[in-house]
Amino acid sequence: MSTVHRSHAKVALIFGGLACLAMLLRLFAGGAVGLADNGDGHRLICQLGLRPAPMPDGVPGWAYANPYYEEFTWYGEACSAGGTGEPYLSTQALLLLGAKALTPLLGSEAALDLRALGILCALIFGVAIAVNFMVMPFAVWLRGVVVIGMALVVLDSTIATYFISPLSEPAGLLGTLFLIAALFRMLRGRRTTVGAILLVAFAALWCIADKTQTASYLVGTLLALFLRPAHFPWAGHWVQRLRDAGEDAAGQKGPVRPSRLGAVLRRGPAALISVGLLAVTVQFQGMQARHLGEIYTFHQLFVEILPNSPTPRQDLADLGLDPNWERYSGKNILTAPLVWSPEYEQMLHLRTADLVSFHLNHPDRLAGLADRGMVGLTRTRASYLGNYLADSGAGPYAKECRVCLVQPLLTFMRPIRWFVFPPLVFGAAVFGAVTVFRRRSPLAARAGAAVVVVFAASTVVQFWAVMVTDGSNDLDKHMIFTLYGLTLMGPLLVATVLTSLGIGSEPGASSQMAALPRQKKASAPASSWFGSGRNSNAWFVRSRR
Repeated sequence: MSTVHRSHAKVALIFGGLACLAMLLRLFAGGAVGLADNGDGHRLICQLGLRPAPMPDGVPGWAYANPYYEEFTWYGEACSAGGTGEPYLSTQALLLLGAKALTPLLGSEAALDLRALGILCALIFGVAIAVNFMVMPFAVWLRGVVVIGMALVVLDSTIATYFISPLSEPAGLLGTLFLIAALFRMLRGRRTTVGAILLVAFAALWCIADKTQTASYLVGTLLALFLRPAHFPWAGHWVQRLRDAGEDAAGQKGPVRPSRLGAVLRRGPAALISVGLLAVTVQFQGMQARHLGEIYTFHQLFVEILPNSPTPRQDLADLGLDPNWERYSGKNILTAPLVWSPEYEQMLHLRTADLVSFHLNHPDRLAGLADRGMVGLTRTRASYLGNYLADSGAGPYAKECRVCLVQPLLTFMRPIRWFVFPPLVFGAAVFGAVTVFRRRSPLAARAGAAVVVVFAASTVVQFWAVMVTDGSNDLDKHMIFTLYGLTLMGPLLVATVLTSLGIGSEPGASSQMAALPRQKKASAPASSWFGSGRNSNAWFVRSRR
């Protein structure tokens, strides 16, 4: 490791250590804070053989965070998604297992103390910040600005309180930070390696397997995987041998086309890994409990479509359902008597695809759907879930605000949401795309722009994934990943703009294509396709021609 890299590693450790310490202080200084369980935590926690410790008499379950869990044996459908007997799958289960192993070290008498999960998440958060600092292709000072911005997003009360909760979100929230680092590792050079592509795919898969709605990460990740060709140091030798064989056999270059072999080798790994990532995502979605899809279709119809429809009876008829179901409009799956009626069998034939098709056939309602989504986004936090423990002295449903930057900002933006969110996201996506494909953009700017495009695409898909599944039901909680992607885009976009202006690029990487001579295709040596020499970027010149 060079002296410069050792120096960067030391600074990265400092930033990571400070981030971890800041998270521990904001979670525990003055008493632990977290997020109450809205009932979704049970389907994950029960699979670990646990149940929540009893709350004090007369205390509502959603009013306070309860970090204590005790051993319990569940049987049959009592531990499943919605009592269906089907398991609930999430990468968060691995973090909960780690927290369970750490619990005895805290001296807690509980079988699982979610405060141990908070400590574990703080440690992982610190590692994520340090890794991001190391791999970013920016000047040291700009790396510091970006990771501080990212840290403030995660430390905010809208995000950090999930780290002491039984809900599944923490795995995806932390995994997103590692996905950013993996993307920078893959995109920081003119070429990449198969290992770097695999890291991106693994980080994306971790996030995708956290919740059904985080499948939106697939879209941005697939876009990114093809932005850099894979580098094979050994391939230049074999391509040259193929060229020589062609010359010997024909007296000139003809039947052997090493350029085609090079194209396959460069883009083949990304194609294969993309197919694998897509297949695993589809498989994971198919393995999730069917009851989740049932909940989504019920809420989309009775909480989203019918209450906001000028013709609810006609809408029900168009979907092949009883128009008299209009009386259940506005009720969720827990409160609607329809669920216990024999008529409910009709609902089981309704699919999310049918409801998406319904929205597409009523484009005049999409603006209202988007508007309700943006209003829910600006609320930032579930109002019905408390953050304090029952013995803290705080009132029921009280919200902590130790680091509160996002909520007041988005509350201010609510009246002007149409002038903020669509221009911000689509403007960032367009600017990023132009920068990525602009030949003379600094390499650091192109890497940052690619990450911005990934998150812009994933954020838009995530927004609509929420709106066409659970819809307006529990919208302020379900928009958490949309909010997260939107706020993380902020520091990344700032860094991209600065580096595109030539400010803050890593020394030696400020310009990429300005000095490249245009070469004739036949004169390029084989090493220019795969090697690390002076002509190693000739593939880009050819592709542009």
